[in-house]
Amino acid sequence: MTKTIKAYYAKAYPKINITLKIGEKIGNLHTLQSRFCLVEGSLYDSFLIIKEPLDKEALTQQNLVKKLPQRYTTFSETTKQHNAIQCYLYGNFDCKLEDNLIYKAYMLLAKHIDSNINPCFIHIIVDKRIPVGGGLGGGSVNAALMLLLLNELFNLNCSKEILYQYAKALGSDVAFFLMIYTQNSTHITPYFYVKQDLSKGDLDSILFKQTQDENLDSNICHVERSKISKDLEMIKESKQDSNIESKKDISCLRTRTSESLAHTCKYDKNLDSIFLNSLKQKRQSYFISFLSANVYGTGEIIEPFYEKLPHFLIHCNTIACNTGAVYKEFAREKQAIKDSKKDNIDLQKDSITLLQTYDIYTLNDLYKPACNLYELEAIAKGLHKDYGNVYFSGSGSSFFSINHNIKE
Repeated sequence: MTKTIKAYYAKAYPKINITLKIGEKIGNLHTLQSRFCLVEGSLYDSFLIIKEPLDKEALTQQNLVKKLPQRYTTFSETTKQHNAIQCYLYGNFDCKLEDNLIYKAYMLLAKHIDSNINPCFIHIIVDKRIPVGGGLGGGSVNAALMLLLLNELFNLNCSKEILYQYAKALGSDVAFFLMIYTQNSTHITPYFYVKQDLSKGDLDSILFKQTQDENLDSNICHVERSKISKDLEMIKESKQDSNIESKKDISCLRTRTSESLAHTCKYDKNLDSIFLNSLKQKRQSYFISFLSANVYGTGEIIEPFYEKLPHFLIHCNTIACNTGAVYKEFAREKQAIKDSKKDNIDLQKDSITLLQTYDIYTLNDLYKPACNLYELEAIAKGLHKDYGNVYFSGSGSSFFSINHNIKE
């Protein structure tokens, strides 16, 4: 009897912080009050997990590597709990295996897998487009999807309490994504993912083929990053220049919006050929109630917030903000915490009202300390010329604005 190759595909969307107010430090963590929103749009990581019988004449890890673009790194792991499982993680990551949140999530759930399971390969393939250090939660959403999809793939039936326990151990943002993707239940809602049985031919059609188009897209990304890097160098040089007009000229930097980022990778189009139509059909049949949540405490208190969200544009750049450094800079300015307490932003108001009421500095306590460390104010000034009011997400480098050109 032919054994089935199972595949789960989901889009890992970024989050933005409508507001982020930081309080006193408890232990190693600051308290906070924040409004998180998931932004469904053209910016996302593609997340694919494949379960393949080990005794089937199928794709080996070595053959799969040959199909991957050279910019992707490969990790492999045979778990101590399950020698029958060979798990491979593929993606354009910028961290060591032991620091990868997807790997950490896998290791947490692996102990729930039946020790008598039939031998199998697990291929986890991630194409990352959410920038690292951008304040968009790219690593956290991938970790949340790893918990949820592995739970489904092996029918682990882990309780809601266990999943949230693991999510909070992985990071405060992970729990938010878990709540959104499950709609505050135990299992990932069908609205967000596609489950399909694949043939060997299907595998070949979706696994990172080395084409001229892919190489071209890589070059496009490289050129854009080079342009932005040159602009940032100009800013550094301008600090030594007293010519005000010179500084004014370079304030409008080249950044990438979430719309333009959608055209930088062909891999997702390969996936779309198999999964996208199914995903579109499912979304017509399923309803989601909320994409926002209020977060309190040190990130452990998460409450769904029901509202109608505007269409957002996310503006990315090549600066990767270090979260620890930004928080340290915030803590260094004692007055910052006192000022934050005075603002009293009402999280019972909808996000549009908050954005229309407060400026970028008041909404996000980490914007000023981040600007102290990185060249962000010039980027914000340039974006403001083209998009109007812009706002800062989390502790990272990304900005967002409301897209007023889209009408309901």
